[in-house]
Amino acid sequence: MFVASINTFCQDISPALQFIGQVLSIFKISLPLILICLGIIDIAKAVISSKTDDIKKNIKSFFKKIAVCVSIFFVPTLCMVVFGFVGGFKDATVKSGIDYDVCYDCMFYPSSKGCRTAVQIASDLP
Repeated sequence: MFVASINTFCQDISPALQFIGQVLSIFKISLPLILICLGIIDIAKAVISSKTDDIKKNIKSFFKKIAVCVSIFFVPTLCMVVFGFVGGFKDATVKSGIDYDVCYDCMFYPSSKGCRTAVQIASDLP
């Protein structure tokens, strides 16, 4: 029977954290590109139709999509900053023995050596 320890919690769930980190990386790149392309297509349609009301409406919609793109791009960055503040308490994590660095690496740098090592160790567990 496998019993998880609080000291190795991040290492134990590192495969899931690595997957979440990879999904975040994909979303951070692809979603803003898709939203910007769709916004440009909407504006192009409005310009071709030559209706000023449609152009104004689509430009307003385009700027909303840009705001969504910016928020999608910066939410992971904001999470990194928060994790960085928490990670600043190195003395507490060292004294407690919690493997916080593995959580951080797997969420924000899923292809890093530290994360890959943790995933390998976790996959070798019974």
